[in-house]
Amino acid sequence: MIIPSGYAQVNLLFSGAQVPEGGEVTFGVDPDVSVGGPFEVGVIVATHLDGNNLPALLTADTLLPTIRVKFGPNDVGPSSEFSYGGQGSDTSDGVQPQVSVLTHKHTAFGGRAGRGRAYWPGAPEDRVGGSGALEGAYVTAWQTFLDGFISDMETSLCPVVLLHAAGSPLSTPTPLTGWTVDARVATQRRRNRR
Repeated sequence: MIIPSGYAQVNLLFSGAQVPEGGEVTFGVDPDVSVGGPFEVGVIVATHLDGNNLPALLTADTLLPTIRVKFGPNDVGPSSEFSYGGQGSDTSDGVQPQVSVLTHKHTAFGGRAGRGRAYWPGAPEDRVGGSGALEGAYVTAWQTFLDGFISDMETSLCPVVLLHAAGSPLSTPTPLTGWTVDARVATQRRRNRR
């Protein structure tokens, strides 16, 4: 992803028995200059992950020890790693490591360049049906988390944006108009042990 000056990329770095090969969720932010640098953005992200109760959505075997924040431009912008120490609180057994909760990032622009997605690890097995459908209450809980997180990030002058790859028809990071959870799980094969 291209990180222009004035924007940042956030990487949530997951680990633990539920994610033996690690896992990442990535999104962009547009921090106001008053927010500070990468470390301060990491603190804001951690505060709103907790405030919107991400741990309740993840199994206890899912850890989120680190939040990495990289400011643009890509080559020379500052970066920082924030030791978050997050852990899921659901004591149920987890799904297989490659099974993820799929979320979709939406912007005001159509086409592939105007949307993104993220694969969240750590879903409890008892929230996933045999056909891969997520339990309705679990989908609702995820949507509540995503809506609250986006709203709180904006209130903290650090709104979530969609970063674009080199060659995209959109060059400036695009504000999210929504971030929704898919009703079915998806897979990330590289999260399996080889």
